[in-house]
Amino acid sequence: MPATGTDVTVTPTREQERPAIERILRRCSVFSEAEVVVALEVLDVYLYRLNQEDYQVYSAKCGGAVAGYVCFGRNTMTDGTFELYWIAVDPEQHRRGVGRSLMALAEYEIARQSGRLVSVETSSREDYHATRKFYLDRGYRQAALVADYYAAGDAKVILTKKVARGS
Repeated sequence: MPATGTDVTVTPTREQERPAIERILRRCSVFSEAEVVVALEVLDVYLYRLNQEDYQVYSAKCGGAVAGYVCFGRNTMTDGTFELYWIAVDPEQHRRGVGRSLMALAEYEIARQSGRLVSVETSSREDYHATRKFYLDRGYRQAALVADYYAAGDAKVILTKKVARGS
C-alpha cells in the first residue's frame, strides 16, 4: 500500500531509484563513506538478490523525484521484532513530511506483517541530535545506551517502539 503525506508518496524501491538514493546518502552530512558503502550493499541485496527476505526498502518521492528512503527487516531471532536499518532524507527535503511518511509506512508494514516491536540504533554524537529527536517525537523510547560503542565518546543509542500486530 503506497503511503502519501502532504505531497509525499512512498512506494517499494525500484532499481532506477538507486542512483538518487546514493546521492541522498552522500548528501547527508552524518554518514561516513564506510556507512554509505554498507547502505548501498544492503540496498543491492534488496534489489538484486532474488527471493531475499532480509530487507524491505521503500522510497519517498516529492514531485516525482526521490526525496528519501527507508530500509527495515524482521529480526528472525525474535518473535515480531523488526530492525529499522536505514532512513535518509535529502537535506533539501527536511521538514516537509518525507521522514514522517517513510516512518509511517515502515510502521504500518511492520504491524501488518505481525511485527510488535521496532528497534533503531543510532549514534550519541551531537550531529545526530535531530535524528534522535525525530524518533522520540514519533513515540520511540530509549531502551539502551552502549558507551563508547562506535568510537571513544560515541555511544550506540537503541530506541524502540511497540506497534500493534496485524493492523
